Amino acid sequence: MHRRQFLIGSAALTGATAIGGMAVAKDPDGTGKKKSHPHSGTGPEAPELTADAPHRFEVWDWSNKKEPVMAGEMVLDRRIDNFVYEDAEMASENGDIAVYQCSRSAMLGDVEIGFTMLAADSSNTESGKTPLYQVLGCFAHRGAWTSYPASDTFNAKKLSTFPKPFKVVMKNAEGKVLHTFQMQDGKPINDPDLNQWRSETKPLRPKVTLFMMLPWQNTRPRRSSKLKKYYPGLTADGQRPSQAKAHISVLSCEPMITGGYGSHSINSLANIYGAPRWPRPRTGYGPMPKDPYLANNEFNRNGGSAYGGPYLEGWDYEPGSFSTHNWYTGPGGPRFDRCVIPSVVALWATNPNGRRLQENVPHRDWLDGWAMAYFNHGNHWVRDVKTMQLMTSKEVMFKPWSLYGNYYGGGAVGPRSIFINGSQRDGSQDHNYDGQGYMWGNGWARDSLHSYCNAGWIALLLNSPMHAVGSRFDTAVQMMMDQGPTQNIREHYMVRSQAWRWLHYVMAWKLASTHPLGLSRADVEASFAQHLEQIYKEIYVPQVVQKSDDPYFRGLRNLGQPIIQDSSNGNAWVGQGGGLGYYMGHVLQLMRQTGMWGAMMARGGHIRDVLLLQVRNMDQFALGLHADTNGVTYTIGFDKKGTFPNSMAHYHELYGKKDEELFTGPDGKPVNDRDVSIHPIIQYIYIRRDYFPEIEHPKLAPALARVDKRLATVTARVAAALDPEAKRERDHVYRYPGLAPIKAPPELGPFGMARSDIGKAKES
Repeated sequence: MHRRQFLIGSAALTGATAIGGMAVAKDPDGTGKKKSHPHSGTGPEAPELTADAPHRFEVWDWSNKKEPVMAGEMVLDRRIDNFVYEDAEMASENGDIAVYQCSRSAMLGDVEIGFTMLAADSSNTESGKTPLYQVLGCFAHRGAWTSYPASDTFNAKKLSTFPKPFKVVMKNAEGKVLHTFQMQDGKPINDPDLNQWRSETKPLRPKVTLFMMLPWQNTRPRRSSKLKKYYPGLTADGQRPSQAKAHISVLSCEPMITGGYGSHSINSLANIYGAPRWPRPRTGYGPMPKDPYLANNEFNRNGGSAYGGPYLEGWDYEPGSFSTHNWYTGPGGPRFDRCVIPSVVALWATNPNGRRLQENVPHRDWLDGWAMAYFNHGNHWVRDVKTMQLMTSKEVMFKPWSLYGNYYGGGAVGPRSIFINGSQRDGSQDHNYDGQGYMWGNGWARDSLHSYCNAGWIALLLNSPMHAVGSRFDTAVQMMMDQGPTQNIREHYMVRSQAWRWLHYVMAWKLASTHPLGLSRADVEASFAQHLEQIYKEIYVPQVVQKSDDPYFRGLRNLGQPIIQDSSNGNAWVGQGGGLGYYMGHVLQLMRQTGMWGAMMARGGHIRDVLLLQVRNMDQFALGLHADTNGVTYTIGFDKKGTFPNSMAHYHELYGKKDEELFTGPDGKPVNDRDVSIHPIIQYIYIRRDYFPEIEHPKLAPALARVDKRLATVTARVAAALDPEAKRERDHVYRYPGLAPIKAPPELGPFGMARSDIGKAKES
């Protein structure tokens, strides 16, 4: 119970902060009559509120620690329509989710604070003993920033994105304190004493910005009965801690941690395996590694490896914490592991009862801290804190607000544009700081190449309704970057940005709800259909129908890669997207298993054609690469004066490296890693076999045989070692866990098309 006390237990303030009378519970509808709310029809009904349900929130200004002042209070006095999933599986799992909001908010200086509560049946919980109560607090700026969060009235040197120091006391209807929103050690949120930079003597504890939320839940939600369908788990190879090797697969930086970029960067992306529960100062912290894959020289204090400085972050949640998310884009995006599913979630889903070796941390504890920290991402912008609204469902999916100041540029100041200051890579320039001297927005940003973060995984696998709400914000950011479903088609096709875009569509489709806190399935499907129709116009027609001789489309036909101008060499062609575009493999797997693939395929016509073309083009490159070449070409490039290859075999003959193999260098010696781009290509081959067996391809079996043979050479090399330490070292150095396939599913989602019709469609 002690471990969970901060997240789900009771916490009382003493002295001046315990002031406040009992709240009188009001009729939720304000009418005295029982209102009829939407019902799932299959899952349990929304629960009646129990005595330990949250009701009253007291906002305390802690600017003066000696005499904190209650700045305002609010009660959950308004019940609105139930949140009900449109998806049959999600509705059956979660039932009706009651939504309670406050008819008034509280002001903390220029900052407005509001709270919303979600209540689900006890069957949604791990214990089954009490309803699931989840609370989300949100912020908005009032005062000189009149159009918050729009950039047109924002002045970074006069305004701040940080609320003043505060705590929020949450009570039930009888006045009993249920929880205090504060730091894990009792300090106020945004206490001036919280250290904001890497330090020898103080732990690094980021402050909360207006763009974050305050989450709470009374107990753990239970895992979905469909967990293994949506994500069957990792194979034995994928579970090895050696996947966190200190190689080129894991690079990023955090300005608050590194104090700089480039040579000052810290490779802390694999710190999930070594981070303590809470951040620590550098001095005096040097635990003995318990994980055989964490050697002492890797678990170091100064960076230089994938584990560099894990002491800086901590894996558990408190307001503002990194919790190993690494949410600064510098570059890398708000997560350390550039992939469709976070490693923390994947490891738990594979072995829910497992434990991390370092500190013997249960996977579920680790996951709970990670899941809460999604709300520390700085993309939770609202205009109305009482309803948690910024955009409607249609606005999100068709005409969203825009972003300004992305890491890679773009956007403009305007009344529907939000400034995110993603260019502040090292925090060393004056413009990176606000009027209070704080790094603006704590360095949070996102861009199209690093937009893989979606809280929907926790709603999907753990039946957590508030993460479905969080997923709506993540999808909104993606749509804001894309500026609608028909933009940025050609330049993103077969690029990882296309994979992230489709990931958010899949999550939005599966978690759809007509509730104001959700995105409606009709809007999601219509938006995605528009998106696919645009791909049909810009890609399918010139590639398939017109058979354009443009290198872009000729490359797609011959190599499965669009061929474009090499930006660094005016006399060369290069493939667009390369291996990183194959993150799409895991998106297609999720699309198939959630039912979205079948639903969209069933529409037929251009939509069906574009989906099949996506698989065809991915096959052309990936299967050709491993069936017909040595498997090391993750990016295509050749001289404009040279012969244009007609297949991957022809490309290898003309331009390939003949003296290498996937696991062997030109000198014949083992290679300890390949660029991360090669990993998702191989993952796709296994996904292709297990998740899309209906689409036959003559090169699938040969490609699989070649990859299996290559992986077997590592197993043999490990077996040949004479002692356990040598075996461990060989396994750690030479096995590429990124190549490990996801497990085959216990059941496949619908395909949406008869197998007998697939061949006809391919021919047409």
